[in-house]
Amino acid sequence: MIQNPWLRLSVCALVLAIADTGHAQREQLSFVGEAFNDSGNLIYTEHHQLTGTCTDSRWRPEDQSVQYYWPGEATPFATKKLRYPEALTRPQVEFSLAELDASMTITTDDAGGALDIQWWSESRQIKQFLVPTKPDLVVDAGFDQLVRERWDELHNGASVEFRFLAPTRGTDFGFQLAPESPSQLDFPLVITVRPSGLITRFLVKPITLGYNDTGLLSYYSGLTNIPRNRDGDNYSAEILYTTTQRPPCPLIP
Repeated sequence: MIQNPWLRLSVCALVLAIADTGHAQREQLSFVGEAFNDSGNLIYTEHHQLTGTCTDSRWRPEDQSVQYYWPGEATPFATKKLRYPEALTRPQVEFSLAELDASMTITTDDAGGALDIQWWSESRQIKQFLVPTKPDLVVDAGFDQLVRERWDELHNGASVEFRFLAPTRGTDFGFQLAPESPSQLDFPLVITVRPSGLITRFLVKPITLGYNDTGLLSYYSGLTNIPRNRDGDNYSAEILYTTTQRPPCPLIP
């Protein structure tokens, strides 16, 4: 037994240091998005904070929080939390829209074969869906991870097919990531996201994404997840993203 208390503390510190070498250090990625309407007026801002680790020389997100603010307001009108415990393209989601007294959760069911979606509307009525998981199914901000996972293919001009979850409808739809070259936008990688089905192409307008050369989203143009009224219509916006903190390891291959 070690009698000297200072020596005991030193040994404890050494043991903790050795034990901690098996765990990757948690790193931060932070960025702010400013959403503008067609007239160039600011609609809202969104503040993103991600925590993850540098694993195998790449950054892997684990947790993400988003807060949405109207211009000049100090209290967020909506919040979102995401966790990435499994596939990075299928995060678990908690979304709360305080102004409409609405919220939604997306989790994996106990059996692991389906997504459990629970949506509370402003009347506090709950809608619940179970959507079977698929290898190419993408959830919410998972599209951002999909772009990074398929970065080389997209950069070389190839298109990527995937399924995207429509949580309030309790189903998923086929979509395509298609690089634009040449593009009117001045970003190293510009991508158009459009439905792959002929019928849905007439119903859903394409979304345009712009990425910088480190794999960070810099530009978004299209339909957002923020309602503009109680009738279910969402804002369309141009969102410009500014990175305030980035991890020390690469985001892309």
